[in-house]
Amino acid sequence: MPVVFRSRRKTADLSSPDPEAVSPSGVISYEWNSQEGSLYGTFVLALYGGEVAVETGAKRSGSPGELAGDYDITTFTPTGDVFATGTLVIVPMGSAGAFDVTFILLPEDLAALGYIDGTVLTYKAIGMQTSATQLVVAWDNDVYTRTWPGCSEWGMRVVSAT
Repeated sequence: MPVVFRSRRKTADLSSPDPEAVSPSGVISYEWNSQEGSLYGTFVLALYGGEVAVETGAKRSGSPGELAGDYDITTFTPTGDVFATGTLVIVPMGSAGAFDVTFILLPEDLAALGYIDGTVLTYKAIGMQTSATQLVVAWDNDVYTRTWPGCSEWGMRVVSAT
């Protein structure tokens, strides 16, 4: 039986890929400045139509000179508008150079997203340090937790055999 991934977008069947299906995945490549404790990332999401966007970060906590820690981040759209501010949490896991990554985002224009005041989006990801100054992170944009005052929901992706 093929495995089918369903999301808010068109279904993608892994046994017979549809070239029209949109990937929910995202990938970001960060340049890390260990002296300043800063990150500068460029990323792509299918929902941006392949356009590149930017995310910047400044270390808030963690050991100086080490990549792991909490960063205050600003995420921009491909047009340069601020999409969200928030926190990036980078925690070592497994082999040297592997990281558990969490994005905690407070979107700027909640009304445009159909969200109420106080909404927070959290995405889990995995990262790999590919050089002394480079971190690459991948995530599934359909798997998230959305919280707002008094409520919480989880991502919309459903995986099932057909």
